[in-house]
Amino acid sequence: MSTNQSIQSQSFTTSENAKQYLENTLTRIAFSSSDEKFSKTLNECLPTILDLLNHNDGSVKQKSIEILTHISKRAKSSESIQLPVSEFITLLRNTTTTPIVKNIAIMYLDMGFSRLSCDEQFKILPLLTTSLRTINVQIRECFISLVLYSIGENKLSTKENYANLILSLFPQLWII
Repeated sequence: MSTNQSIQSQSFTTSENAKQYLENTLTRIAFSSSDEKFSKTLNECLPTILDLLNHNDGSVKQKSIEILTHISKRAKSSESIQLPVSEFITLLRNTTTTPIVKNIAIMYLDMGFSRLSCDEQFKILPLLTTSLRTINVQIRECFISLVLYSIGENKLSTKENYANLILSLFPQLWII
């Protein structure tokens, strides 16, 4: 998570503050009239919503799940909705991220990665491969499948610079 979002989620001193944030976020999401506005709202709010799944108050967790359900339904309905993929990778690489947040982040990462352009996917590949030795098997499998998807989907044999990038990543993949 970015520093700003992490600080923001930790600044909820009471359950009421967290609930109010979630209500405001749900309103922002509901009034995002275009996919572009919805994507922007998700980039700003989704990591914080995921972080609030770790809140001690059950009603805050429940509200977070309600919003995540709404986000999932809407995001699945349109391929043009962009998700904050690099934020999910950061969450998954963090050893203190809880299992529920990791599982949801994997789902969104998988959904969001395929929506990225070829260039955006290749900018993210080093993030996926640099921590393969230190992450758990489930996340490692997810990261490797995204790398392989990117290789196959983007026809690397016709793009020499991307082929060289992938070849530079293979030693990290091979050691696993």
